[in-house]
Amino acid sequence: MSKKFCFGLFLLIFINMYLHSTPLKLFGEELFTRNSATHILSAGFLYCYSYEMLENTSSLDKSKSVMVSFSITNMIGLFKEIFDEKQRGNKFSYKDIFCNLVGSAMMYAMWR
Repeated sequence: MSKKFCFGLFLLIFINMYLHSTPLKLFGEELFTRNSATHILSAGFLYCYSYEMLENTSSLDKSKSVMVSFSITNMIGLFKEIFDEKQRGNKFSYKDIFCNLVGSAMMYAMWR
């Protein structure tokens, strides 16, 4: 995937969030919401940050840095959802896990 395609897709997701159309649903929850955008952006940021830190400060090569960064980013998202489930009034959200995966995958595609 080219960087222009990824950026365009990223932009379409956020434009769609603010439109007043019938929202898409994933796992019974609205897909393009501000919460989804937060998960996508934070996962993308965490991926980029951890990748740059690993590649520049450790002896890992590029492919291992990608693998470890992707794993770290999505484990943080998973632990956050587990923590949310333990709090009163919150629940585990598969949609948020999906958005974390999308954010880290999009940043992988744009950052490489």
